[in-house]
Amino acid sequence: MGPLYTVTLTVKEKDVNDLAATPKVTLVGQVEDLERNVRDKQDAVTAVAAQAGVDARTLANAITAVNQASDAELEAALSNAVLGLDLTDYLQLNSDQRVDMAGDFARGSYTTAQAIQTALDAQVETQALKEINWAATNGSWDGADEGVFTAAGVTGVTADNLEEVRQAVENAPKTGTGTVDGVADQPIHVLTKEEVQAIVTGINA
Repeated sequence: MGPLYTVTLTVKEKDVNDLAATPKVTLVGQVEDLERNVRDKQDAVTAVAAQAGVDARTLANAITAVNQASDAELEAALSNAVLGLDLTDYLQLNSDQRVDMAGDFARGSYTTAQAIQTALDAQVETQALKEINWAATNGSWDGADEGVFTAAGVTGVTADNLEEVRQAVENAPKTGTGTVDGVADQPIHVLTKEEVQAIVTGINA
């Protein structure tokens, strides 16, 4: 709906000296300044576009920081709020485990935050499962609490059943070989996520 106008007609009577007198029309009230409104709208669109450009550059810089991060710099780069990454499972790993994971985390070619998230989730799961297998092989579970099981993608491990789960995982067959306490070619655990999950599911049944 267009702007509303108040119109006042002022009629001047004709006289002998002004036979050509005609009614005069005066517009009274608020008249919308169309030019100003168009300009304001254009300014708003320009501002939004400029902000989008700033946001895009900021995001690109954050992605570049991950691509170029050293192992020591990786955690800070991943924690940049601009990326919007879900670090819940990542932070289930302790600081030493995160440092260890950084050495295996591929970087250099990410173009989106989602690509970083996907790679991070996969690497965290791999690292957590590595910690579980190492702990089971060595019988030392200090760095593998229920949070590490969660980070490995295993559900159903709680503080109440944690010890039972740990013991059951330790008792699972050692199907791999590796170095244990400096001795090569020793039997080690190489359980998959699915195998660990089956152990936990059996305990909770």
